[in-house]
Amino acid sequence: IADSGGKPQRVASLLQTFAEHRVEGALYVAPSHQEVNLPKAFGIEHTVIVNGFDQQSTLSVIPNDYAGQRMLVEQLIAAGHRRIAYLTLPSSLIATVERTRAWRDALNAAGITPEPEWLCAGDPEIPSLESENRLQAEAIDHYLSLAKSPTVICTGNDRMAMRVYGLLRSRGLKVPEDMSVAGYDDHRLISETLYPQLTTVELPYRRMGEAAAELLLELIDGGAP
Repeated sequence: IADSGGKPQRVASLLQTFAEHRVEGALYVAPSHQEVNLPKAFGIEHTVIVNGFDQQSTLSVIPNDYAGQRMLVEQLIAAGHRRIAYLTLPSSLIATVERTRAWRDALNAAGITPEPEWLCAGDPEIPSLESENRLQAEAIDHYLSLAKSPTVICTGNDRMAMRVYGLLRSRGLKVPEDMSVAGYDDHRLISETLYPQLTTVELPYRRMGEAAAELLLELIDGGAP
């Protein structure tokens, strides 16, 4: 097991170290759902990418961001919500593209027009705590300024949802009596300790890891990709 520390330039040397230890295969876990460019390590015959993909058709296990967000929005609609806002992660992320498409599709399928003012960026393209706080506070004030405010705010992750709880309460609103909040990830430390507990979608990292390991073992045993 090795950690690149978020530095892609370290990956080649780490894979080479694995090769020198004569591993039969390797799992590469991307930090988010994204395209990666893995260096080739001489001596490692089999590789599976987790949470990412490449242009070389390397076997990959990725999350279904579209299905997760669509199921969430459909359940919110089934619970009676009609004005469903979405506070997104950076627009450059694949997860944001897929989840935003799912948000729109779920609303359209229910006969609800996805109003442009319901969609706001909650995280800056260049991460910084100050920018995140400012963007999210501006988004909440924007939602509250609408003639008909959203009845629920979906957020790009649970950490953002936790902030939204505080922002709403600082403006005198009760969750969920005045406005509901839904997250994404099922970060248990957040989702189970917030009060009331957070409605969220599990990003199934454990199952993705299990599936990737099963695929890698099958490849090592001579199975077809």
